[in-house]
Parts: sequence; C-alpha cells; structure tokens
Amino acid sequence: MRRLGDIDRDCIKTNVTRINLNSFIMSPQKYSVYNYCYDIGVQLARANIATINCSAPIGAGIHSLPYLQVGMEPYYANQYQLGMGGYGQGAYRYNNYHQFSSNGGVCGIGSCSLITGTNIRQRDISQSSTGSVERVDFDVVPNPNYIPQRRLFNNQTGTAGLFQNVGDIRQWATETDARTDVYGNLNINYTNAYGVQECMEFPITISDMWRIGESIDSALNWGDPLARPSECQRLSALDIISYWSKRNPTVTTIKGTYTSSSGVVPETEYTGSNKNIYIYIADPGALRIGPMPNTISQYYPQAINTAYNYTYFQQQALQSTASKTQASSDDARANCGLTDSIKVITKLSPEQTGGARVTVESTHTGSLFKNSYGPNLMVQVDRSTMTANCVKLEVPIKASVTRAITMETQELTWNLRILFTKQGYTYKGIEGECMSVSKSEALPTDCIEKLRNKMGSEGITKADDSRINEIVKKFLEENKLCEPYISVEVAKQLLSTGTTIATGCNADLKEYGFDLIQKVELEDHSKANMVDCTKYFCNDEMLNVFLLHRFSEIKQKVDALSNKNNAKNLIELYKASGVSKIKNCTGPDHNYYKSSTGALATKNYTISKDLLEASKVEWINSLGDSALNDMVKILEGIKDKEKILLEVDYNKDYDGQYTGLGMTRVGNKTYMTLNGYIELLKVLSVNEANKGDCTIDNKTCEVTYCGWKANLNPTAFYNSIIRGRLVEGVIEKEHENMDKFDIELVYSNNPQLQAIHKLAKFDSELVKEGVSGSLLLTNINPLGESQGNDLIFSKATGLEGLKIEFNKTKTEIGKYSVELDYDLSNNTKTIKAIVGEKEIIKETPRAVDNVFLKTGFNFLPSTKQNALLGTTKGTILETMDGASRGVIFKRLPVRLNITLNGTEKELSYNPVADFYKLPELIKWYNSNGVEIGNDKYIGGRYTISVKPTGTPQTIKGIYYYPQGGELGIYAGITGGIVNAKEVGITNTTLPTQTIPGAGQNGIAIQSITVSEEAEKLTVTKALELLKSGKACIQTNSIVWNEKMLMEAN
Repeated sequence: MRRLGDIDRDCIKTNVTRINLNSFIMSPQKYSVYNYCYDIGVQLARANIATINCSAPIGAGIHSLPYLQVGMEPYYANQYQLGMGGYGQGAYRYNNYHQFSSNGGVCGIGSCSLITGTNIRQRDISQSSTGSVERVDFDVVPNPNYIPQRRLFNNQTGTAGLFQNVGDIRQWATETDARTDVYGNLNINYTNAYGVQECMEFPITISDMWRIGESIDSALNWGDPLARPSECQRLSALDIISYWSKRNPTVTTIKGTYTSSSGVVPETEYTGSNKNIYIYIADPGALRIGPMPNTISQYYPQAINTAYNYTYFQQQALQSTASKTQASSDDARANCGLTDSIKVITKLSPEQTGGARVTVESTHTGSLFKNSYGPNLMVQVDRSTMTANCVKLEVPIKASVTRAITMETQELTWNLRILFTKQGYTYKGIEGECMSVSKSEALPTDCIEKLRNKMGSEGITKADDSRINEIVKKFLEENKLCEPYISVEVAKQLLSTGTTIATGCNADLKEYGFDLIQKVELEDHSKANMVDCTKYFCNDEMLNVFLLHRFSEIKQKVDALSNKNNAKNLIELYKASGVSKIKNCTGPDHNYYKSSTGALATKNYTISKDLLEASKVEWINSLGDSALNDMVKILEGIKDKEKILLEVDYNKDYDGQYTGLGMTRVGNKTYMTLNGYIELLKVLSVNEANKGDCTIDNKTCEVTYCGWKANLNPTAFYNSIIRGRLVEGVIEKEHENMDKFDIELVYSNNPQLQAIHKLAKFDSELVKEGVSGSLLLTNINPLGESQGNDLIFSKATGLEGLKIEFNKTKTEIGKYSVELDYDLSNNTKTIKAIVGEKEIIKETPRAVDNVFLKTGFNFLPSTKQNALLGTTKGTILETMDGASRGVIFKRLPVRLNITLNGTEKELSYNPVADFYKLPELIKWYNSNGVEIGNDKYIGGRYTISVKPTGTPQTIKGIYYYPQGGELGIYAGITGGIVNAKEVGITNTTLPTQTIPGAGQNGIAIQSITVSEEAEKLTVTKALELLKSGKACIQTNSIVWNEKMLMEAN
C-alpha cells in the first residue's frame, strides 16, 4: 500500500536514455514524456516540465574568460568522474550526485553546460486499452558556447619526472571523455493524485562528439591567436657566421697559429661518408614558438600553480614585457604555434655558391612538453662539387609563413649568412680569400624556366614584343609565388641576354650548352679535324684524339730539352729548371728554383697596404733619420718570410761587399734572404743610433750579424743593396708538398718548359697562370673505350701506337681538370691522364639535360620495324635516363595539305611497308592551325574523323617519311585533294593528287628523293636542324619544330 507523497514510477515514463547532440548543425532534439496515471489525477507540469543536470564542466557563458585554454582547472569542479578528490574538488561528490537535481522532491532549475534549456513542443491525451495517456513532447536545446579545456601540457618547464607528463596525458584524456559522453539526469515535474508537486529523475547520458574539437584545441599549441606571421619572425635566425663566431672564435692554421674564425663552419661539423655535408637547423628558430599569452603578460603566459613562481615563461615575461612592444631586428615579439608552416621560395644555384649545393628547407624542432615544437628552417651545404676554396654567402631567403589559426599567409625574408670552405682547404682569414656573394645574383630557377617556357610557347623572342606586358601579367596570375622575382623588366632582360629560343620551341639552346658543341662526330683523326676539348664538348673518341695529339707534341718538345735536371716525370717537369742554394742566416739554407735567364724564378712581392704608413714610407724614400727603423718594422710584418728574398742587380764593383754580407749570386742577380736583410738593418740601425763608424761617409765599417763578420762599404750599401727589390721565390720541396701556384711561377719563368706544361695541364683555375682551361666532357662510360677501335687511326696521323691510360672509368657531363704524366726517362708510348673532379659549368646550367651530351653523341639508327615510333611527337633523337646510347629516327617531315569534300567525314591511310603499327601516326590541324588531334589505328588503317560541313574543308598534318615510307590514302565517302611537300631538308614538292570516293583505289604519297634523303639523316644534321630552329629540345629527346614546319613556304 502506497503512502501519500510516494513517487509512482509506474505512472511517469520517458523515451529518453541518451541525448544525442552530434549533428554539426545544433538543432533542438525532440523527446517525449508519458503519464499513464492521468485518469487517477496525476498530471504533468504545464510549464518547465523538464530540466537537465549533468557532469559536464561549467563555465561557458558564465565565467569571463578573455583567453581560452588557460587556467581552466577550477571549472571542472562539477565533473563527478573527477570529483573524488585532488584535481577538481568542489561541493559535489559522487554520493550526493542526485541531490543536485531535486531538493525535497522539487526539481531544480537544471544545470548542464551542454544544454541551453528545454521547450515544450506539444501536449496531447490519447486513449489506450488501460486508460488515458498524457504525452508531452519537448525539445532539448544544445548550448553553442565554446567550453575551454585545460592544456594538455603544463606551461611550466619544471616537472617532477616523465610520469608527470604521462599523468597529464591521462588527466587530459579523462577531461575529454567528460565533455563528450556525459552522465546526467532528466528531471520531470508533475503533480501526484493528491495535488502535491513531485520530481521524477531519469538517469541519462549526453553525447556531443563535436566537443572533442575543444579538446584538440587544448592539445595543440596554436600560439598567439592575434599574432601575424611577421611578428613571430626571428630575422637573424640564418646568421650562421655569427653563430660560429660565438662558438668557435679562433681557428688553427696549418702552421699552428691562431686566427679569427670569422664564423667559418668548422671541419668537425661536416658529416657523411666523405665529410662533405653540413646541416644547420636555425638556433634559435626562424619563428618563435610558444603558447598563447594570458592577461598577466602580453607576450608570455604566467604559471597558474604558485609552486612554480620562477618558471621560464614567467621570468621571460618579467624581463621582456616592457621592451618587447616593438619587434627588434634580432628577435620576435609574439609566439607562433605547432600548426603553423613555412614554405621556402628561394632556390640557390651552384653557380651562386662556388659549385656547392646549398639548400634551405623547412623542418620542425622544439619540445611538445614545453610548447616550443613548431616550424623552423634548415640549411644544408653539400660541398662535394665545390670549386671555390671558400664561399661567403649573404643572400636573402624568401619563404611564405602561414598561421593555421587565422589562415593568414605572409612572405618573409631571412638573411642567410654563411662561410664555408672546400674540403682540405684551411681558412686563412685574409681579405679577398673567399668567393663572396652579397645578394641573390640569380632568380629562382623554377620561376625563370616557367617564364622562359611561357614566352617561347607564345612565340615571343624579342624584347620589344608588344605582348610581353600581357604575357607577364597572365604568368604572375598563374604563378603567384614568382611575384618577387618576375617582372616585365626581367622578361625583357631574358630576351636580350643572348638566349636562343626558336619560334615554336620553349628552351634556350645556350643554357643546354649547344653553343659549346662544335661537332658530334669526327671525319678523321687528323689534328686539323680534331675538337679542342678546352672550348667544346668532347665524347670519348674526341677526347682520345685531342689528348693523343697533345701527347705527340709533348714528346717532341721534351726530347728537344737539353737538360731535364732532376725531373723524372712529366708532372714534375718544372724541376728541369734547376735550383740554386741561397744562404740563410736564421735557419737552414734553401734551394730555390731558377728561371731560364739564369737567375731565380721569382715574381715581384708587394707589401700589404696594411703594413705601410705614410710617414714611414716618406722617411724610407728619402732615407731619412728613422728610415732603417721604419723598414725593420714594416718587413717584420710580412708573412711567409722564407719565400721572400732581397734581389739586387749584380754590380761587379761591389762583388766583395756581396760576398762579405753572405749574399748569393745567381746569374746576373744577387740575393739575400728577407730574414738576413732584417737582421742587417737592425745592426745598422743600432750603429746609426750610437753614431758608429757606419754613419761616416766613405768609410768602411765592420758589422756582425747572423754570426757573420763583414766589412760594410756605405757606398755599396746605399747605392746598391738598400735599393734592391723584394721578390717571392719558390723553395724546392717534395712534389706532393709543392703549392700549385708556386709550380706555375716556376713555369712562367721558363718559357720552354711552360710551352710543354701548357700542353699537358688543363685547369680553369690556373688559366691566368698560363695553363690550358679544363676540359668539357660528355657522359663517357667507359672512358678510353674508343682506343680499342681498330679504325680510330685508320689513316696515318703520327699517333699510331700511342695510348692513354685514365685514372677514372667514366665521366659525367661537366668540366674536368686533367694533367698528363709519363716517365721522362723511358721512351714510352703510353701516357697517364689524371682526371680531376667534375666542375660546374656556369655558362650552361642545363647541360646535364642535353640529350646529345647524355649519350656522348652516340646514337644508333632505329630498326626498320620501329621507323614510325614517336611520329606524333616528331621525334628525331631519343634516349632514356641512364642509357649510354640513343636512337636516331631517319625520316623527313612531309607536310600534307588535304582539302576534303563537303560531305567527307573521315580519311584513312596506311604506310605500305611492313612497319610496326603504333596506336597513332599523324597529328592533325585545321586550316587555322588549331590542333584537331591525333589519328587512331582502327581496322588495319589510321583514321582521322572530321565533321562534314557541306563545303570543302582543309586539314593539315606532318607525316614523318622514313626510307620506303610510301603512304596509301583512302576516302571515307567522297575524298578530296592532297598537296604534299617535304619541309625539313630537301623542300621536295610532291605531285598534287585527287583522292577518289569510297570503294575505289586510294592514292600513294611517294617520293624516291625523300626516301633516300631520309636514310642520310645523321646526328650532325640533327644538330644543324636544332641550331636553325627546325628542331626543338624536349626531355630526353630532340623533336621536329612542327610550328615552323607547318608555316614553312
């Protein structure tokens, strides 16, 4: 028996167990409550029938939160999953969880941050077999407000240990679950049969998976939501010179002395198997990465937990807030975040970087735990192909930076400053030592190539073309990232710098190195027909012929030498100049190499301007009172004193004086070492200060220096010795220890030896010293193979029996230093060719893509069966990447001009010979030159379909006619008239013919002249076609220029 006030759970029912708020559009969700005791006086409330309480975090729309994600912990007090103690403690506990929905049987106002409220939709009463049923439909209205969640990782850097971070992740995951799948009560207001207000509670769950987005926000570091990309930029992030100047202020030279490093990259920083790779990741980063700010600090968040009062971020805020109101040149003033990105625009070519490959790319660095992980810039230097001894770069690097939180993109510029050296080279820190690039001297390759190709495809070849403005405008609309580098002026500059782009083609022959190709095959191997490999590209055969002719000349000249002295090998021929020993008072005597005049091999030595002061120079020139002292101070500042000599023209009147002072006569010159000269000046300076005998005119005095005693005649000293010249000589050393410029100095002083040396050494770096330039070589594999060809010297050339041995097995497209060497004491017929490392060819940046050079001019004729391969592309020469040989298609372009009758709808044709039939044969154009398309091979014939017009229509196409390439043409319905002409080489006009209607025999396009001339097509002729504009460059192929052929007379 029930008592008054009991809640009758048999009376009130609902269809709600789970409230689903997962739709993207926050639409109200309809639910119902049922009263099955209506007949006995139980009634559902007329207003505020339903309220909802839940365990979701409160705060949305209630608390003033100017910044999201910061300090959310107090707002989780109502989460019953977390309310058992510790984090989120509040007034509610699990045991009294239900008490927050009703008090004394009366439903509360409801509290659930996921729900705005409820509305009654309709009410009705229906009859059932058991009596009346009262039903009320109500809407649950979602709350659209954003509910912040605490950060995944604390803003403080200090943590108790790794498991604290694990605990943070666990806590964050629990909070995420507490907002997406929430426990709660649906509270229904009603009155019982006695008229007493009651509250019926139904346990429910509320699902809102879109709230996981708020959790994702709290897991990711978005940075400052108000910051623009430029406000996060660290301008000096790529100043690698300053980076290493601070960390490595000095470097050790070869002689063990120390000098300022000037920021050069240390050798110890290079990695890779050959120690040629250096990688620098900007430190500090290119962008400042950190959490979003809070109300305490405009730039850094302050820790919430007072136990961490001295955290990194808080200290930064206290130190920097006042001074960061303006962005400085060295730092950023706001934080970017994890989700932001950098895209590098600038590309540096090896021509700008001394042959080294320098790339700047985006990367990610930092710590997720410290909210510092985000985008950064990385610089990589690959010096394996470096040609300069050292390179100093100071160039702008452009990149686009995108803020993910605002979707804003800005183009920013960093100044890349880096100083690096070639492997094995020791940086000396002297002025002018390094290749210096102070700005970007070349535009990004991709933008230049795109613009060049665009102008080529539009037929723009001259700088005064009126279409340039419009073309550049359209180009920039299609390529927005090229805006900093491309303009009308740039386009005109490209067209006025000697580029060679034929109408109908889109590539510059000069860039591909075609102006450096003289021949692609040799008529014979005589000297008159050989290719000079220092000026033009050579394949294996050309290289062997060129070097063997050099070998022949070298042998003749070497055999003519009267004395080879200590020279045993050609590579040490400079030793044939002989040596003379010069007395040295401060160390062991040295042998110096001689010149052809009998004196020493020297060059004038110029004292550095840094050592010369105007006052000292004036006293020295006038032999004033302090001249000797000033001379000593200047001369002591000279480096490499061992190499420097005092050279005096020999005067027999002072012969005794020279001998007394320990000077050495060589030829018509007399020498004293610089160290000895300094010691002598010091002795005379002291004598002068003490007014000794050497200050008295015309009186001989005795001086002691370097342990030598000598009678000094002042007349001899002042009229001869003191007026001598400082020269730089070459000290004899083992060959492997000789400096290459010293060797060239010996040769320059011995013309007969230099004439031989110039024939044997090829090095562009030493051209100013008198040697030949480096050799231009194609892909050659294997190197020296052509020497095995019995036909290479089928005609007498004087080279019979001579042979070359190479130290390499192959070469790639590029420049190579080469030095020839053989045993001078042996009448050998074999010479060694020492090939150096590949050098970059600045004049031809795209030579590596030249199909002629890829194959070493080696093309084989296509087979008869493949004679029609690639006809729709008009291929002349073709190769595959990595292949050592290519294919030449011996065929000539025959232009077909066909006027079809008005009712004709198609044309069929087929080569008569037994060629391999490909899917397509001819590309067709209409009378206005607009491409119709390629034909199709159907039913044993090639067919091109047209739309009948009722009036005659003209179509044009190029048939590439091989030997025996007679072409049969057949009408589809009514036929037409054919005019044909070979437009590539012979200009042969074929007879006009009428194509009869369907069902009759077709006609034949046939020419013996074209057939024979097609078979004569050579690689040499293909090169001529390319240079004349009748052919174009494409990737891995040379093709006929159909645009020019179609427009030819």
